[in-house]
Amino acid sequence: MKVETLQEAKERLNLRPGDKVKVLRKANDYENDWHNSWADEMTEYIGKTGIVISDGGVKGISIDFEDNEMDFDFPHFVLEKIEEEKEYIQQKPASVKMDDKKPMTVLEEAQSLIYGDREQDYGKTSDNFADIAKGWEVITKTSITPEQVALMMAWLKICRANKDNCEKRDSYVDLAGYAGCIEKIKKGI
Repeated sequence: MKVETLQEAKERLNLRPGDKVKVLRKANDYENDWHNSWADEMTEYIGKTGIVISDGGVKGISIDFEDNEMDFDFPHFVLEKIEEEKEYIQQKPASVKMDDKKPMTVLEEAQSLIYGDREQDYGKTSDNFADIAKGWEVITKTSITPEQVALMMAWLKICRANKDNCEKRDSYVDLAGYAGCIEKIKKGI
């Protein structure tokens, strides 16, 4: 029986932020080109499903589990992609990257943004919004929390979307994204 390498598993799964995955088994430290080791706490996630946050390459896949207080990178070859039936929008918006079959919904696109490259670009959401809050405190001369930053940014998107001629899908995607950012801030991620 041929053992699947990390690269082969990565190509087979083709995981993106927002995909649902299940942890099938424990991996040995540095198994099959995986550049990481298995922490004892990771074992409790065997058999559980979570949402892909980001792909760390040879370090593994970061997964958000509902009860997860810690951040672990799981190797691709211990994961199974969970396919779910979803309702999809009927037409392809120009700004949406599609797989070979169906376009993403507004919520899927928002999730792929907030759990995708944004963290690499801007840092942890909770830290980034705390930095924004500090700057806004100087301007407003009042204290502002990171959660309030997300709410104020959501309000900006609501105001833009409320225009009669608004055809900008990104306003709705960003609105959903700011709601997701509040969840990330509360989790400290």
